[in-house]
Amino acid sequence: MGVGWVHWSYAHCVGKSPDPFPWWPTLKAAMLVLSRKKKESIVIRGDIVVTVVEVHGDKVRLGIEAPKEVTVHRREVYDRIKESDQEKDAASEK
Repeated sequence: MGVGWVHWSYAHCVGKSPDPFPWWPTLKAAMLVLSRKKKESIVIRGDIVVTVVEVHGDKVRLGIEAPKEVTVHRREVYDRIKESDQEKDAASEK
């Protein structure tokens, strides 16, 4: 299994070095990068299991086992939900 961390140096985080990658978005947290094959899994918090179900070219199908109280969305769906919530909040403030 390949593992890699995407991170910023301490000097960069406190603004003492120039931005080495101006095109890179600001990260709120480090990203753990893992390599998995079909039918292999990762475990998150001990109660969430993400399994690679299928790989076809550049498309990967994931299976996610999580407790009922954990919501799971594709990123684009999550972003639309957050945007809708923000619009509702803005409308209620008027």
